[in-house]
Amino acid sequence: MIVLDRSGSMTGASSSGSPIAKMDAAKSAAEMFTELVENGQGHNVGLVSFSTTATSPPDLALTPANAALAAVQAALAGVNASGATAIGDGLLEAHNHLTTQGNNERQAILLLTDGKENRPPCLDGTGNGCNGAGADIATGAFDQTQICAVGFGDASTSLDEIVLRDLAELQGGIFIAGAGELQLKKFFLDCFSDIFDEFLAVDPIEVLPAGKAESSPVIISSALDTKITFVLAWEQGKPRWN
Repeated sequence: MIVLDRSGSMTGASSSGSPIAKMDAAKSAAEMFTELVENGQGHNVGLVSFSTTATSPPDLALTPANAALAAVQAALAGVNASGATAIGDGLLEAHNHLTTQGNNERQAILLLTDGKENRPPCLDGTGNGCNGAGADIATGAFDQTQICAVGFGDASTSLDEIVLRDLAELQGGIFIAGAGELQLKKFFLDCFSDIFDEFLAVDPIEVLPAGKAESSPVIISSALDTKITFVLAWEQGKPRWN
């Protein structure tokens, strides 16, 4: 399940001076992630978004990989940023859907947020808008569901870094944070690699000067691999080919 923050702050720029809003960058990264999910392996993709509360039922119920991209794109078209930040509610809604509707033994959540929780149910309970008396969500509430947490912004100032890092570590996932549309796509690729146990061989960022038709070559060495997937992401939207 993809769990996306759609609070009001997601209308802000994805990085300083960028014309791309965080919400649009998040949608682009979610589409890229979905497109990578392999058909014919029993994988499903669903979507829950949250602001003051989470969408219930989810924006997109679990959908087989072969139909997921079009379904995710359609669901994302109806997701707009406004309201507060109920991270815990988004996670609980996604986990409940996975456990009641999912039939795969291994289940995972990719969480994206750009802020600190300020509406219950809370993971920590000390933030603005939380009850201040401790966490509303008990340790172990997500069972064996793997969680990869992505923070969209400065981890030390705008995010619940310790809360998200502890959650990801407890649930067998990773926590990563930063700003920028391209950086966000890299983070979603890291989560894909972690969730699906795919080895990420090389992940460079290059600058292609104006008037130049190709970048420097990137060499990939492979032994005994039966499949290699190449992912190309652009700073603003999808690459345009002549």
